Amino acid sequence: MPQPRLSRSSPGGSIADQLERLTPDWDRLVHDARLGRPGQTAFEDLEERAQQLARAIVAPFRGDRR
Repeated sequence: MPQPRLSRSSPGGSIADQLERLTPDWDRLVHDARLGRPGQTAFEDLEERAQQLARAIVAPFRGDRR
């Protein structure tokens, strides 16, 4: 069975375009995680940012155009 194409047209662009716009956020999250800042507050900050990024990744597939 052929794979669906990820190219829905919308004001936010294709799904691929929307995902690509998240790349800087992902890069910052990974960079900050590599810094290894100690403490619960730093961990909670990273986790919250990861959760926000996860919601942003799923949004285009659910029709939430940003």
